[in-house]
Amino acid sequence: MPAVTRTLAAATVITFALALAGCASGETAANGSGPSLADTKSPVQLLRNEAADRIPAGVIADVIPGNDSSSACKTVGEDPEGRERFWASDVRVELTPETTVELVLSKLLISFTSDGWVKSEDSGSASFQFTREGSAADVNVTTEQATENSGGAVIVSVQGPCVMTAGADSDEVRKLEASGN
Repeated sequence: MPAVTRTLAAATVITFALALAGCASGETAANGSGPSLADTKSPVQLLRNEAADRIPAGVIADVIPGNDSSSACKTVGEDPEGRERFWASDVRVELTPETTVELVLSKLLISFTSDGWVKSEDSGSASFQFTREGSAADVNVTTEQATENSGGAVIVSVQGPCVMTAGADSDEVRKLEASGN
């Protein structure tokens, strides 16, 4: 299967999975009829991978996994047990010294928008947030400028929808976070 077809197929599956995961609000999920944190983890990770795969292989010096865990949706005052949570996952892509972050950002912008994603209007030139109708997750792309040994870095992060859990210290959350990427 050609790479473009694989990418479009993966994007369709991921968008569908995240749309299903995002159908419920926190209140609906609390009643047991919405998605669980486990339901959102894999789609978020897949979307992170699919987004990072849009960076051309020839410009990548290194790929460094980053955060892959849940976070509270509300403040401790609003939700002391941290029951309403979302899955967040990111990856850092180090670029070769001869590559500019501007080149990679322009390629990502073209790639995402051609697949129906919309760049957030308030995004700066060094970072983008992409949203897509029907997707419960957003893709955030930020950059770090070049150093002496690097062409810079592109950080791709994806945040899933808020869902109800048994709480931050629950077996459910601990097991998901311990199961890795």
